Amino acid sequence: MATKKQKRTEEVRHKKTKKGRRVVLLSVIVGLSVLFLAIFFITLFDYIYPPAGGRQTVAQKRDRHEVTLQGEFVDASDMPPDFRAAAQRLFGRGDVTAEMQFRWLQNLALYVGGNFDLKLGDDYYSATSEADLVYAPTGNRFPQVIFDEVRRNQGTNRTRVGYTVRFIAGFER
Repeated sequence: MATKKQKRTEEVRHKKTKKGRRVVLLSVIVGLSVLFLAIFFITLFDYIYPPAGGRQTVAQKRDRHEVTLQGEFVDASDMPPDFRAAAQRLFGRGDVTAEMQFRWLQNLALYVGGNFDLKLGDDYYSATSEADLVYAPTGNRFPQVIFDEVRRNQGTNRTRVGYTVRFIAGFER
């Protein structure tokens, strides 16, 4: 027969063991919940904001190259007349701001995606297959580009918005 003290000690040990099991079980449940929420939100974010142009499908680094452009958007009132008319036609309104132009570029990169043709000097980024490539002293034809990054430069004001755009040129593999 166990004494009263032994019974009490056994009850206390049993309660501590039971409490420890509850803490471990609660920790496992909280950990799994956090893991589930993290996976859920990452998946949801990728669904809502897919990578522009399917960046994962572009060829490996040895089969592609990057093109980085820097520039500045200005209000339509500060543009030469022919550029102003083109911007007003594109936006369908007379008062085209630098901020509107930058947001249009962001929307193009984030929501439209896909491959784009690009002209830089005498070079064209418009080839859709390896058979279309042309390497010459002037007038090269490289693969189409996709958006990799669109960044607003620091220190810009409302009438002039500086930007940096990085494209990846390459074929899907």
